Amino acid sequence: MSERPQNRHLKPFKPKGDQPMSGRLFVRVTSDIEQLVKSLPDSPAWLRRVITEAARRELLGENASAPPQLTDNLQAEPDRAELVELLDTALGMTKAKDIKPLLEKIKGLLTQDR
Repeated sequence: MSERPQNRHLKPFKPKGDQPMSGRLFVRVTSDIEQLVKSLPDSPAWLRRVITEAARRELLGENASAPPQLTDNLQAEPDRAELVELLDTALGMTKAKDIKPLLEKIKGLLTQDR
């Protein structure tokens, strides 16, 4: 079967992380939260991480004694998976103005006070 003309522009799917993604979640949020999340350089990765951490903590009871993290900057160690995703995203970009905020975020994660 030949390729459909309307699908010529599509690229092959490249999975993120070690485990394959199997489901999608859709939620409604207030417009202020939507704007904050969309302003992140890699909002899908952030949402994926936050949902996964909350599900593990609240539903599976993992790290029950550890207090919830308020922001990325409060972590003792930078999240390696997040850094790799940010680097992958930056490597796929071609415009310096788009890459710079990602590199600044990576630098912030690596140089945060411990």
